[in-house]
Amino acid sequence: MGAFGSILLSLPSVAGAASPVISEIKIRESVKGVKDSVEALKLYEDFVNTKDFYGVKKSLRVPPVSDIRRDCRRIIAGLEGSVKKDTDKAYSEFIESLEQVDLLATKAIQNDQKVKDEELAQLTARFAEAQARLEKVLKLVLTTRYATEPVNVRLETEKTEL
Repeated sequence: MGAFGSILLSLPSVAGAASPVISEIKIRESVKGVKDSVEALKLYEDFVNTKDFYGVKKSLRVPPVSDIRRDCRRIIAGLEGSVKKDTDKAYSEFIESLEQVDLLATKAIQNDQKVKDEELAQLTARFAEAQARLEKVLKLVLTTRYATEPVNVRLETEKTEL
């Protein structure tokens, strides 16, 4: 059998539960997703600063931020011990802040965008809090073996002569 066949035989089956190889690749992809979400939230800060409450709500519902729950859950499932516990706690705190941002933006929209200075300050503070908490999740994850970028696997087939 050529190189292609031997590689296929060495890969675990994907018919049943997720294979360890695929899980690790997906976890590493999710780490990249969290990194992308951290960067996206920095860009979305302008929506808060310009009182674009529709923009705030929409920004939470498009990738990469819309994938953050899946990405974090996938990463946390692959962790162990105190890092898992700490990351899970940081993730829960992040989600709490993010939900508050969404709730405050919804209230602003319902009030016909008439927002008191106090409410805007609260939204701004919650948004900054969400950013900081997601960065904490990322810092914890970057201490694990999943910190490196996903590996691109290239399979080569046998050379055949005509």
